[in-house]
Amino acid sequence: MMDLSNRPEKTVVHCLFGNAKDAPDGVSYKFKKGGRWVSVTWKEAADIVLKVAYGLHSLGVERGDKVSILSTTRFEWIMADLGIMTLGAITVPIYPTLLPHNIEYIVNHSDSVMVFAENREQLEKLRSIRDKIPNVRKVIVFDWDESMGNEWVLSWDKLLEMGKKERESNPELYKKWLDAIDEEDVATIIYTSGTTGLPKGAMIMHKNIMSNARDVGKILEHEEGEVTIGYLPISHAYERINALGAVVHRLIYGVAESLEKVGENLRDIKPSLLPGVPRVYEKLYQRINQMIEDSPPLKKKIFLWAKNVGERMIEYKETGKNPPFSLMIQYKIADKLVFDKLREAVGGRLKLGITAAAPLSPEIIKFFQSLGIPLYEGYGMTECMAPATMNTPDVNKIGTVGKPLPSVEIRISEDGEILIKGNNVFKGYYKNEEETQKTIDEDGWLHTGDLGEIDEDGFLKITGRKKELIITAGGKNISPQEIENVFGQDPYITHIVPYGDQKKFLTAVISPNREELEKWAKEKGIEYKDFAELTKKPEVIEFYKSLVEKYNKLLPSYETIKYFILADHEFSIETGEITPTLKVKKNVVISKYREQLDKLYPPE
Repeated sequence: MMDLSNRPEKTVVHCLFGNAKDAPDGVSYKFKKGGRWVSVTWKEAADIVLKVAYGLHSLGVERGDKVSILSTTRFEWIMADLGIMTLGAITVPIYPTLLPHNIEYIVNHSDSVMVFAENREQLEKLRSIRDKIPNVRKVIVFDWDESMGNEWVLSWDKLLEMGKKERESNPELYKKWLDAIDEEDVATIIYTSGTTGLPKGAMIMHKNIMSNARDVGKILEHEEGEVTIGYLPISHAYERINALGAVVHRLIYGVAESLEKVGENLRDIKPSLLPGVPRVYEKLYQRINQMIEDSPPLKKKIFLWAKNVGERMIEYKETGKNPPFSLMIQYKIADKLVFDKLREAVGGRLKLGITAAAPLSPEIIKFFQSLGIPLYEGYGMTECMAPATMNTPDVNKIGTVGKPLPSVEIRISEDGEILIKGNNVFKGYYKNEEETQKTIDEDGWLHTGDLGEIDEDGFLKITGRKKELIITAGGKNISPQEIENVFGQDPYITHIVPYGDQKKFLTAVISPNREELEKWAKEKGIEYKDFAELTKKPEVIEFYKSLVEKYNKLLPSYETIKYFILADHEFSIETGEITPTLKVKKNVVISKYREQLDKLYPPE
């Protein structure tokens, strides 16, 4: 197996065609079709990408044009993305969960001339705003059927057919496209999901992608042929760098069917690498703990013993000391009895899991590492093409987000803000010079808006967000992150949003875990007609009061939650409180509940 971290190609598409030449029969992608897993070789993938590029060219798309993709994570998404970039055009991802007016804004603001749409649902959104997106010449539909008609609409298969014919008439043209692409060219414009205000289009250059892909490959020691899995929204920089990095390092990218089926797909694909977000690991943590609680006494005792052995091994590893021989023997037994079975649940070949996009409680990371599931936290943002720092198996400190990538510099400003510099830093915001100048200073430092500290060993710790800091009436600066981490461990709480800026104490909105709460209600014999009614039951309110009291004991007095509102539903993308990467839109939640929250405070 080769280490491709230092390959000389200047862009991902150059890497793709290099793979097709050097490893034509190597597997590049796996995805489910007709109920069966399909494998695609590098030669086959490159052939499809060229059909896309030539097909778009036949429709008049030129170098520098913008083409949007409105779809969930799937094989065709990646082929469309690479095809757009091969032509020297610019990909504009759009989250498929967005409403028509949001799509309209991104399509128009980006000047997109064409849109790839996943299916009828996405096509209908585009049709509903057709008169408002006049620059869009064609919509290319992945899951097409004849009833969609031909006017303004083109099927994916038809595009590939057109591309094949166009290539036959000019087989060497694509080489001119590739020669014209420069690493400083914009490869993609990624619109921030926007927890506040209108989304901004981050212009990501080819060199940003290559810099991070090379760095991550070095520190995680990627080897050709290893398997990664894609199940997060590929419209987001985090999953996108996973997909594009797989091309650079010649990994096999397994496309999961959906977030709901990822557990089943993990066992099929058996990945070596598992990128994830905190909410995924929090749910898994809650599920495992519930499983322990529900186990027969002997099984529960064995599990808790194994977990304790794992935790002690981690303590030795963190301090760099060699564990005693007796502990090593115990760990081998624990591994055979417990850990091995847990690893089988994620495919059995997992080399490491990465968590990023939002903070994850150190307790949860320790929990997974104690069970023999290697989980490491990283940090980054869209504006630096996802990762900027990362913990690794060799350099790891739980409670931090690791050290800077090899090509990245990190420093902390006088007011505590994390600043990033390197080839991973984006070009700026599309058609928004004012915001660009606020974000990248004259010395090239990216101002993240996050607060942090660098410890004596060079590890970065996130302490909060500048804009999210709660400053109480008593002058205490509170980062909600610590509170969220503590409460996020509970199986009955999906999210908590603290509130209390310029107030004497903190209150919060709690989003209940519907599945767990309904199970609890059934055990207690509580009757209700719908979930909203259940959340208002006195027994439920009292139950959540007891949970709040329990977790308040783990916090300093000024960070404790005095009163709370229990939401009558579980926060979701559909109800507007969650971004596509499963982060809470805190401003949306506070706006929805501000009036109720303010009533929890005594009159001034």
